Amino acid sequence: GVRAARIGNPKTAEFEECRVGLLAGVLKTLRENRALGVPIRLFEVGDVVRHSESNDVGAVNRRMCAAVFCGMTAGFEVIKGLLDHVMRVMGVADGEWRIDPETCEDGAFFPGRRAAVWKGETRIGSMGWVHPEVLKNFGLTYPCSALELDVEPFL
Repeated sequence: GVRAARIGNPKTAEFEECRVGLLAGVLKTLRENRALGVPIRLFEVGDVVRHSESNDVGAVNRRMCAAVFCGMTAGFEVIKGLLDHVMRVMGVADGEWRIDPETCEDGAFFPGRRAAVWKGETRIGSMGWVHPEVLKNFGLTYPCSALELDVEPFL
């Protein structure tokens, strides 16, 4: 996985590491709202911190987008439809991006039901069925599909 950037002098122990992705936060929100019943659709757009040798602080902010669909079925087609729409809205033509199940090793997603999202030769995200162990760790009982996408290249 991606190694978290540590804050040198945090105000509290809870904030000694910067978040490296949005998916965990979206799944926590889903857990807190599961009483609403299914289907539930959530998304978040926000900044994460990634290690980088390109500047003197050793880290950079990246704008990300995460979305989750939770229902009686995993709803992969809902998340794939959302990805299609997001790419269209950001002006990315159909041939300029692709999903590739062979290159995705993201452990948050179920093997065989996950894919990396690519724009040209740059990997910009992952999507798929959320792994049952991940769902269990968040106290979720319904199947979910999710997407996490780096939108920084489009800004």
